[in-house]
Amino acid sequence: MDKDSTHTSKTLSDFASENKLNFPDDWPASSPDLNPIENAWGRLAMELEKISPQNIDDLKKSLKTIWKRTITLDYCHSLVDSMKNRLQQVIDRNGIRTDY
Repeated sequence: MDKDSTHTSKTLSDFASENKLNFPDDWPASSPDLNPIENAWGRLAMELEKISPQNIDDLKKSLKTIWKRTITLDYCHSLVDSMKNRLQQVIDRNGIRTDY
């Protein structure tokens, strides 16, 4: 809800209104993304770029292979375990973007 156009669409605005969701008007546009799944998606995309699948079947196969190989339980635990450091960086940097 950082005023990005994808966050200000009529559909999202209607949903927020219907569900009585309130967001701060002064939410910073560059607020840090603290959702660890974004790191997993980023890693998946980075690995996928190395393969460059040529069709939808190759893409599906590649995504499944990469996910099984790289998005392991240990990797997921490391993302969750990093939350304390992520939050501390947000505090230390007064809400500015983190290294994660």
